[in-house]
Amino acid sequence: MPARRKALKASEGIAPTVKVSEAPKPKPEGYVTGRPTDYDPSICDRLPEWGSQGKSIAWMAAELGQAKQTLYDWMKVHPEFLDAINRAMTLSQKWWEDAGQRGMEADKFNSAVWTKNMAARFRDEWTDTQNLNHGAQDSLTQLLTQIDGTAGRIPTTRT
Repeated sequence: MPARRKALKASEGIAPTVKVSEAPKPKPEGYVTGRPTDYDPSICDRLPEWGSQGKSIAWMAAELGQAKQTLYDWMKVHPEFLDAINRAMTLSQKWWEDAGQRGMEADKFNSAVWTKNMAARFRDEWTDTQNLNHGAQDSLTQLLTQIDGTAGRIPTTRT
């Protein structure tokens, strides 16, 4: 027959010791837990040069030995880095637009590929968007509101 184990009480010295007097220190603003950052403000000086060569954020991240997400995280925490990236991307767009203008005068230029590239790189200015709504959704919302007082659903039962 196995021996019975004795139930221990907290007063017998097995409970964890907690020091009440030591409160956690507040973390500084922008503090991120985990491994220390590789961010160095001098990186900002290199970004516009890379942008003026038409480089992308992915290329810049690779050149710095970082993941692309790391650069996006740095943009959230370091305003000077965000400014440098924005300037770099403006210069990158300039480089690509200049390349397209030069290509239009060249003997061989695939304008369809260049346009697709521009739409992928610079969506805000180069993506073709169409508004196919033509106000139909607004009219439907108004009609539903008049019918039963709800704008977000079509009535499923009749009374």
